[in-house]
This record gives sequence, C-alpha cells and structure tokens, in this order.
Amino acid sequence: MYSNTIDLRTKQDNIFLSLSFLQAAMILTAAIQSLLEPSVYKLESRNWQIQAIGQDLINSVLVAPALVICTVCVFRNKAKAFYIWGGFHLYLLYTFIIYAFNVHFNSFFLLYCGVLGISVYSLLWYSSRILQLNSPTLFRPTFSSKIIAVYFIMVGSFFMVLWLFEIVPAIIAGGQPDSLDKTALFTNPVHVLDISVVLPSFIIIAILLLKGHRIAFLLVPSLLTFMLLMSITIMFLTVFAGYQEQQHNAALASNMALFSLICFFLLRRHLGELVKPLSTNQE
Repeated sequence: MYSNTIDLRTKQDNIFLSLSFLQAAMILTAAIQSLLEPSVYKLESRNWQIQAIGQDLINSVLVAPALVICTVCVFRNKAKAFYIWGGFHLYLLYTFIIYAFNVHFNSFFLLYCGVLGISVYSLLWYSSRILQLNSPTLFRPTFSSKIIAVYFIMVGSFFMVLWLFEIVPAIIAGGQPDSLDKTALFTNPVHVLDISVVLPSFIIIAILLLKGHRIAFLLVPSLLTFMLLMSITIMFLTVFAGYQEQQHNAALASNMALFSLICFFLLRRHLGELVKPLSTNQE
C-alpha cells in the first residue's frame, strides 16, 4: 500500500492551520456571549431559540476545544489529526451557513461570517493538500471500505427519503412542512443543505469508494468526522429541546447515539488502514 504522506511545514500550511485557532476563538466568543445574553435570539421562535442555544452549548463545550486540540496535533504532524481536521471544517461550514442565513441579524453576525469564511478557505487548502498525496489513482477496496460505502449509501438514502416524505406531501397539499411551523423560517436550512449537497455527496463518495478511487478513500475520515459531530449534535439538541419543552424524543436521541458509535468505530478502523506518518520525522 502506498504511503499517504504529506509534509505540513510550509508558510502557507502554517497560515491556514493557524486560522483554526482564530476560528475557535470566534466560535467561543459568539457562543459564550450568546449564552450570557438571552436577548441575542429574541427575534427567533421558541423552537429556534432552543436549537440556537443548544448549538451554542455544543460549540463552546465540544466543537471549539476539539478543533484546537486537533489543530495542535496537525502542527505536530499527527497523521490521524490531519485526516479528521477536514471533517471539523465541513461541520463548521454546515453549521455556520445556518447561523449566517437563518438567524436574525445580531451583534455576532460578523463572527458568523468569519467562521464561515475560514471554513471555506480551509477546506480549499485541505483539498489541495489531499490531492498532492503521492499515491495512485486507484486502490483495491478493503472489507472495511466496502462497509463504509454501504453505510454512506444507507444513511444518504434514509435521510433523503425521510426529508422527501416531509416535503413532497406539503408541496402537493399547497402547504409547508411541519418543521417550518415550529421554527417560523421561510425554508428549512437542513433540508436545503442535505438534499442539495450533503446526502448526494455521501452516495457519490460511496460509489467512488466501491470503484476503488483513491480520493474517496482519502476523504472518508472527513465525512465520518462530520457525521460523528453531526450525530452528537442532533442527539444533544434532541435531549436539550425535550428538557426545555417537556416533549422528549427518546427514539431519535437513541438513534443518533447509535449513529455516533457506528461513525466512531468506522472512523477508527479506517484511519488504521489509511494513516502513515505525515513526515519522515514522525515516530
């Protein structure tokens, strides 16, 4: 198997990696200040306020600290950290698109834009570095990679069907999905992002993985990290919203917990097959 090595010691590498520290500081500032100032979300519906506060809690307790730790590990040329670093930025891109476009204008708007912008350019840099890996175009799919491909197809198909079952009847009836009645939004940003980009990407990567395309093999850790963070977030938001509104959804929380465990073990197994030292100096 070819060595998936990459040397992250150029000035450009240092700049892009350092931006993650600034990004984490911006995330923490927006999240903690929003938690301390309830009036930030005064224009949102009750349901959307609860989701925003829950997301702020996740950002301050889990996402920002984990991003800092991951980035420090990448600076130290830890291979596993590099491959999951992209997943953090996929998650932040997804999350802060929602903050920027679906939360009423507030004093943290520029921070939302800053985190979103850094995520975009960090992913562009990350993609360019992945493409520079010295490896062949094709590889022989392993048993683990086939399992991951099947899992991606199942998750992508399941949520696509789930969202369509909510959207299509509303269109036929000339109304709108129930979720919009709760959030008081024009459209559901999760529907937009999932149907347009996220769910098709799972299926596309799965197909490429089964066909033995190396780029798919290299991108799997980022997608699994994104799915892991998203599953944990949905699980927490479900429990948090149930506590706030006294309407518990144990089934959804349990399913998200199961998804989180599956993603964690698949990610761990895949990294074991993928990772080689990022530089010849690494132990």
